[in-house]
Amino acid sequence: MSDVTLQDDLDALVSSAGYERFRAHVIDEWGPAGERFQSAVKAAAFNPDATADLRAVLFAQDEIARLLTWPGETLARLRT
Repeated sequence: MSDVTLQDDLDALVSSAGYERFRAHVIDEWGPAGERFQSAVKAAAFNPDATADLRAVLFAQDEIARLLTWPGETLARLRT
């Protein structure tokens, strides 16, 4: 896939209403106040090995956030 095609595809993605809905849903679920994130933190806190579980939940949240930044960061790089 060429950079031009990737840029066009990412431009179309980030400007679509569906992508904005998807981003909002992910943030509602896995953002700092997200339902799934809060549920996972609470479940991990009651586990005898809470430290490892909490680290795993926080790692997952960071990776999800990183995935959401990929299109914008890639577009910025391609436009330079």
